[in-house]
Amino acid sequence: MPLVLQPDAIVLAKAPELANCPKLYKFRFEALAQACLKLNPAFSLQDVDILCGLNNLRKIFDFASGKQGKAFRIDAELCGGTVMMTRWEHMQESMGQTSVCCGYGRGFEMACTSQEGQPAKSSSHHRVVSYSLGSLNLVVQFEADACDCRCQRVDEKAQSAALDSMPVKQQPSQCHLLDHLASPLNVVDIGKTHGSDCMIEIKSRDHKNKNSDEIMAQMWLSGRRRLYLGRHIRGRFDTNAVYEGDIDPDMIVWQRQHEGEIASFTGLLEQIRQKISAFGDGGGRFALVCERDRTGSVLKLWRREGGQDLLRHETLARLQLR
Repeated sequence: MPLVLQPDAIVLAKAPELANCPKLYKFRFEALAQACLKLNPAFSLQDVDILCGLNNLRKIFDFASGKQGKAFRIDAELCGGTVMMTRWEHMQESMGQTSVCCGYGRGFEMACTSQEGQPAKSSSHHRVVSYSLGSLNLVVQFEADACDCRCQRVDEKAQSAALDSMPVKQQPSQCHLLDHLASPLNVVDIGKTHGSDCMIEIKSRDHKNKNSDEIMAQMWLSGRRRLYLGRHIRGRFDTNAVYEGDIDPDMIVWQRQHEGEIASFTGLLEQIRQKISAFGDGGGRFALVCERDRTGSVLKLWRREGGQDLLRHETLARLQLR
């Protein structure tokens, strides 16, 4: 039986309704830092050159590859020797208009996955990976679509017995890390631990779109290896048009075909860090802006005053960046 879906539709709130909309948490990387500290209290960013979201790397990669996409801005902050980068967005301004985005990606993802256990009160699941690229050490955050666990699961009975023997106040449901440095975020232990090899990237594409460069670049930048790809004709996904599997062989070919773009991207990323480090002298805030016109595109680095905060001062101290 084919899978037939209606187009996704996302309607953003109009300006008078903004007062009732949830506010974004002020510090963009605080949840990332608290999650890393929860798993490893000794976690540090001292040896990390760049901390960023996957979206930032994709934009810089496309620019380095010569692709003519939209103009963009990335906010950056230098703390110690670590450059933190996050995409810039004026939330109130972007939500001030009604917008409808059509496609089948969200519906395809929902139709092909199921919730494990009790539904979690969350809108997305994010992973944090670290790796080296050229001379740089990176920590990268990205959203994971789903998992299909291949790793050896924890013995649930043994785990349950261990939890039952714990005093109620120590049950890992809510925790605060070091009271004197506690984050206002609510840290909750739920679910099971899954290895990175279990993560799956879910994509949908029109059957006429045979170009997989965007998908391969995204998976290469995040270190993911497993893909679930459905091709459709106006929302109709036939069973023989769905691919699922490891992409290691395809990734080897893709890397060989894109050696030039990868080298340009790595060099540009190293140059960005060098420029920010030279201008910042250990600290400072910057904006990386890509401007495009009919003659081409240019990437400019600006100093900025104020703007969004990325980590709390207490967290920066704990990560040994202050």
